[in-house]
Amino acid sequence: MRQTAGGRGGPDEQPRRSALVLCIVAGFMTLLDISIVNVAVPSMTRGLGLTPADVAWAVTGYTLAFGLTLIPAGRLGDVYGRKRMFLIGLSLFTATAVLCGAAPNAAVLIVGRLLRGIAAGILAPQVIALLQQMYDGPRRGRAFGYYGATVGMSTAIGPLLGGVILRVFGAADGWRFVFYLSLPVLIAALVFAFPVLPADRRRRRHGGRPPARPSLLRVRSYLVGTMIATTFFAGFTSIFLVLTIFLQQGLGYSALQAALATLTFTVSATCCAVVGGRVVHRVGRRIVLLGSALATVGLSAVALVAALWTRGDLALVLAGPLLVAGCGCGLVIAANQILTLREVTRGSVGLAVGLYDTGQRIGTAVATALTTAAFFGTLASEPADYRGAAGLGLGIAAALVGLAFVIGLVDVLRSRRTAAPAHETQVAA
Repeated sequence: MRQTAGGRGGPDEQPRRSALVLCIVAGFMTLLDISIVNVAVPSMTRGLGLTPADVAWAVTGYTLAFGLTLIPAGRLGDVYGRKRMFLIGLSLFTATAVLCGAAPNAAVLIVGRLLRGIAAGILAPQVIALLQQMYDGPRRGRAFGYYGATVGMSTAIGPLLGGVILRVFGAADGWRFVFYLSLPVLIAALVFAFPVLPADRRRRRHGGRPPARPSLLRVRSYLVGTMIATTFFAGFTSIFLVLTIFLQQGLGYSALQAALATLTFTVSATCCAVVGGRVVHRVGRRIVLLGSALATVGLSAVALVAALWTRGDLALVLAGPLLVAGCGCGLVIAANQILTLREVTRGSVGLAVGLYDTGQRIGTAVATALTTAAFFGTLASEPADYRGAAGLGLGIAAALVGLAFVIGLVDVLRSRRTAAPAHETQVAA
């Protein structure tokens, strides 16, 4: 399938739309694996006798391996072909679903999660690079809006799906079906990837080296956007593990009830991501600033409610702050990605996406370690103080999202200052 930017002179709309759906499904599955395992942690602990260290490796090992693979995988996609690397990553991701689901002990599960993270790291930069390749202008905004919606939805819907699976298949071995039930989707994606994705172009001739690219970090929009993504993802993705453990172990919620408590976040993040992708070309960085402000307010309220609320059903009280936080996250995810990659040259897209996603994954892993360390550290000194532990862990997450807001605010203010002298010069002339 031949492809040009934005589709001009390229394929018909239907093949491009099919490729978009495939990319969104693949991206959704890699990100879903981060959040869906959180709700299965108590089940895995009972089934395999996991220690706290095993839990940390099973949860954060995937994210770390994911993040560390992104940069080389993105560059390999630039050089050897994005379709080829997409197929390699998706094949390995499918195989590791079987390995993790059938794990007889903690060691095999951890190895499977690390390999699964590597597979996701190979796959993810090809997804975004393909979207960047297939679309431009407002169409790119809409495409990334849909992709951003899947990011927000996968992060929050993972616990919900995991809760349903555990309810159906039982707490003892239900965690295995968290991996097994992804197989039909992954196999179908593999089958459709061959005819649907645009064909790779030859980029090396006679063993020659790829042309040198200017430093991406000298591109201000790229540097600022990557910094925002790193701190923002660190904050909002790390709240779900703390919330899940707090609600299940601290308040006695079932896995499904704990997952349903985050439903307002899922809905609002999904809807607002589509909106953000559509308006970003008119609003610019201000949409990211608004979104990060809403997310900071919402997550700060979540932390306060978790720590202080003692009357009635906590899940109902959390619904409002999570709705606000979800709206903010949705506005940031797609819009920030579009703005960050806007000035990146086509031949460097894979590398740029790899660096961008690496920031997200490493930020997520570090923040998850910080928030869970704060949570369990508080419980170690005060075993019954689940509310205080949750408040501290969630407060750290909110502070990280607030840092993303500060970075965006500084960039907007700086842009206005640099634009003012040019405007004054034009007026004087």
